[in-house]
Amino acid sequence: MPARSCTLPLGQSLLLIWPQLTGLVAAVIVMFTIAYALLQRQEIRA
Repeated sequence: MPARSCTLPLGQSLLLIWPQLTGLVAAVIVMFTIAYALLQRQEIRA
């Protein structure tokens, strides 16, 4: 398959990937929140 000679401008690229990008950021925030909540529930003995 030959390489494409025309590339998308940055704005068009961002329009194409923003759903995946926002989903990825949301997933990271959810995972961090779950991990933080589980950590807070643990009894930490020093």
